[in-house]
Amino acid sequence: MRRISTGSIPSNEVRLQNKTQDTYEEGFAYMDQPNTMILSKRKAEKYFPGIDPVGNVFYLNDDKHHPYTVGGVFADLPENSHLQYDFFLTLTGKPVQNIHLGYYIEDSHSHGDRRFVWLFGAVAVFILALAVINFINLSTARSANRAKEV
Repeated sequence: MRRISTGSIPSNEVRLQNKTQDTYEEGFAYMDQPNTMILSKRKAEKYFPGIDPVGNVFYLNDDKHHPYTVGGVFADLPENSHLQYDFFLTLTGKPVQNIHLGYYIEDSHSHGDRRFVWLFGAVAVFILALAVINFINLSTARSANRAKEV
């Protein structure tokens, strides 16, 4: 396992709060290729103990049809960070609008559900229809009162 950490930051190192973080050599140069991932240091040591994980194949949820090549390892994110991820994946070929609601990866984070979007959209249309009917009803009632005044 070769690690690099010098004053100048090569393309495969991450800078958090102006501090250079240790990463495995080879780093993030492969992140422009499809089906590539980078791992947190904690997950790299869990799944690839004692070896450099860069270049190895990784399967998420035992899905043998979608192998990911490890392209780098980043330092563990601080506990007080709102980003708490251990993997970053390249999803080339997937339209961006389908990633959150249509691309299902089983993990501990919550994801959106397309059914809820349709449900809330239908409820919104129903409420809007009720508002339009109410407006027409009130306008008709006022016009009837005004007609009596004339």
